[in-house]
Amino acid sequence: MEQQTATLSGGQHTRLLLARALIRQPDLLLLDEPGNHLDLPTLLWLESFLQTWQGSFVLVSHDNTLLDAVTNASWILRDQTLHCFALPCSAARQALQEQDESAALRHKAEQKEIDRVSASARRLATWGRVYDNEDLARKAKQMEKQVARLKDEQTELSVGPPWRLVLQGDALPADRLLEMDTLPVSPAPGQPSLFTTRRGAPAQRRSRGHHGT
Repeated sequence: MEQQTATLSGGQHTRLLLARALIRQPDLLLLDEPGNHLDLPTLLWLESFLQTWQGSFVLVSHDNTLLDAVTNASWILRDQTLHCFALPCSAARQALQEQDESAALRHKAEQKEIDRVSASARRLATWGRVYDNEDLARKAKQMEKQVARLKDEQTELSVGPPWRLVLQGDALPADRLLEMDTLPVSPAPGQPSLFTTRRGAPAQRRSRGHHGT
């Protein structure tokens, strides 16, 4: 049966492109959000496909679980700087956070030294004027140059994202597809329970029925 690619769903189109890659066997795959529009079975298939892929791939995704499962290196673009880690996504983000904490400590210590030298320069400059002492004035100028050099070499801190999105209203629970407060659902005979009620609700275990989805 023939079908136009324009009529395929997003998940079908992704599988078609990956199938073409299997046939051509490229050295490198560039994947931009390949998990979009995929149902759970197809997403699990994609994860297995990437885990067994013999070549290299660059994967851009907002799915941390997928990134952790299939990658062994991460690039994080922040503040116009590319941070590279030989780690999966979650471990790389943790490593970047630890770098930020170390940078903050260095920045604080460097600022303390800058403040100390600046205070000494101001004091010497004042004494040079009061006592008309050229040596003190010259030393003050030298220390001011030292302060400028220390500021230029000071550890930079991340400025963070240029904007922050704030959504109004109640949060929508993304892991809850359907909520029924008073409708009991009994497990099918001999079938395991798939989920339980939320915390605070009656502790009745619920399961997929014979014809449930």
